[in-house]
Amino acid sequence: MKLLKKGDINSMAQLANTPERTQFIDFIGPYYEEKLLLVTTAEVEQDINVLTDLIKLPGRIGIQRGIFISEVFDEILSQNDALQRKIFAMINPSLHIAMVRKQRLSGFFVEQNHFNYLAATREGYESLKVQPIQLSHQPVFYGFSRAAYSAEKLMQIKSVFDANTAQINTILANYGITRSIQ
Repeated sequence: MKLLKKGDINSMAQLANTPERTQFIDFIGPYYEEKLLLVTTAEVEQDINVLTDLIKLPGRIGIQRGIFISEVFDEILSQNDALQRKIFAMINPSLHIAMVRKQRLSGFFVEQNHFNYLAATREGYESLKVQPIQLSHQPVFYGFSRAAYSAEKLMQIKSVFDANTAQINTILANYGITRSIQ
């Protein structure tokens, strides 16, 4: 986010539109709704139904650094030291599975479509348990740095996005993603 804020990165995809981010990002979209899951090792017998249940996990939970789960999650996390100690923020979320295999993590947060793809194409994901907790189901956007783009250029980009909604839907469908936002 720091690079986007400074204009060192022009744009990013799959961003949650938060009040803090609207100070330096213009959002276009949404282009689909993201659902975050908590997946754990199959050895985790208890179901995780609410955020405070995360404390019951035997190990830490991986999370991609900078990811926005929800305002409720952020609030509970800021007020709960035990939960803060359970969270392990990582730059590279592809390392989550390796850390689960080495028993360094009990589980991790992951976007549902990405998890489904990984479970179908990569070893190790099929044995993970998807927990019943409802974490986040929110629209995601393309974000454009205000430091990198003029208001006029952003209007042009938005008009291209709006004019190509059908093509965007086709591309998403090729990856098994149904765009529930029109």
